[in-house]
Amino acid sequence: MCSISRDEHQKHINLWVGEHFKTVRFYPSTCSGQVRIVFYDLFVELELLCIIFSMSRISCRAMIVKGKEIVLMHRKEKDEEYYCFPGGGIEPDETVEAALIREVKEETSLEVVVEKLLYRHRVRQNDDDQLFYLCRYISGEPHLHPESEEIKSLSNDHFEEPVWARIKMFPKMRVLPIEIRDAFLGDKENNFKNNPKTIVSN
Repeated sequence: MCSISRDEHQKHINLWVGEHFKTVRFYPSTCSGQVRIVFYDLFVELELLCIIFSMSRISCRAMIVKGKEIVLMHRKEKDEEYYCFPGGGIEPDETVEAALIREVKEETSLEVVVEKLLYRHRVRQNDDDQLFYLCRYISGEPHLHPESEEIKSLSNDHFEEPVWARIKMFPKMRVLPIEIRDAFLGDKENNFKNNPKTIVSN
């Protein structure tokens, strides 16, 4: 996760505006030969711009789903053990999509396609914002990239590795943030039709 300056926030705003116009997608209609134009929710885009300009610390997380499994980072730090979603901070001059693909490559070595924003997770206590995106698995087996910072930081007090986890086991696993875990379980049943959502924690 990273904290960025006001100038860097302005760069992000410019990138977000550019991304907004690139999120126009063309799909062949299932009921006619016409081409339908599908726009991302403009309100959500504007809300994300406000997040970036508010000087919050912003990070992005990938929800990589393949069938009935999802990729999680399994972490152990001294006496604490938990799972979380791969991802990290957005660098200056990076789009969210580019940051996600980079972080996923560093932490899991997987090739993915970023598909849809699912959650904005707002943590009031430390003024953090995390953006969770549904990603489509393309190829690869999960393992730390040999040149990543994560693999360099492994020690007796710190262990982490990416793993495929059965989604049905989520309720029995300590997947952080818990609020996102629980929301994901419910929303997946509806194929994420009501997403994106904002979830606020204290």
